[in-house]
Amino acid sequence: MIRYILIFLVFNSCIAQRVAEYSTLESAMQNKNDVKILTLWGEKITDEIYGFKNLEMLMIHESDIDSITDDIASLKKLKTITVNLSGLRSVSPKLFSLKELKSVILRDNKLFHISLEKENVTIENLDISYNKLLNIDFITNFKKIRTFRCRGNDLTEIPNGIFTENLEQLFLMENKISTIPDGIEKARKLRRFILNKNRIAYLPKSFFQLENLSVIELAHNKFKLLNNDFRKLRSLKRLSLSYNEIEKIESEMLFENLEQLFLRGNKINKNDRTLIMSKNDKFKVSW
Repeated sequence: MIRYILIFLVFNSCIAQRVAEYSTLESAMQNKNDVKILTLWGEKITDEIYGFKNLEMLMIHESDIDSITDDIASLKKLKTITVNLSGLRSVSPKLFSLKELKSVILRDNKLFHISLEKENVTIENLDISYNKLLNIDFITNFKKIRTFRCRGNDLTEIPNGIFTENLEQLFLMENKISTIPDGIEKARKLRRFILNKNRIAYLPKSFFQLENLSVIELAHNKFKLLNNDFRKLRSLKRLSLSYNEIEKIESEMLFENLEQLFLRGNKINKNDRTLIMSKNDKFKVSW
């Protein structure tokens, strides 16, 4: 009997989940109060999306939506919103004030600017890659941010306030960033630091205080030296410095836990290559 009861409960749970999830705006409008997950592909998005008061997850892909308006404030239960490849040009500051919202993904759109209406935004995951952003000063108000992606924009600098105690992953590839500001040591939980394809030639001393860094990717930048400071990062597993301008490896270089080192496309001489291999025989080097 217990077995049949469990099967019945699981079956009804599956039905409930199917009822709560919709893939067209037309079908969702017929059951507005039931909609918790709404996934739309290739649709013309209207203000009707703001009428689903119980909506928790909104995903819009390859559709037509010019803006997220102030009416987004009516979706008080929203936890996740994704708008990709949909021509989005503007976002209401009210989006970032939703108390339940934890994840915002707005990739491959046409955003030039993002503004907020309050400080201390509680969002934990933000992805605004492949837009047209020139600065990200607003990010200093995202005190709870754990993962931040802003790949393929037109950034030239990183604001100091981005380095909070909660930040774990930072992805800023394919921008025009030339310097890493002081204050990065505040991001004690930072594990992944991915800034390939920028213009960085130097890391501040404070960078090497980040004891939890396990992945660093700085390929296609302007580094000329692989210095001894990297050995201070005892959690480091993967280091990519391919396609820089590195000519010299400091003689004391030693890694404790490194598993992968990528140095392709540099100008490192044979003696230095031999040196690093003789001192570090526990990891794989890609020349």
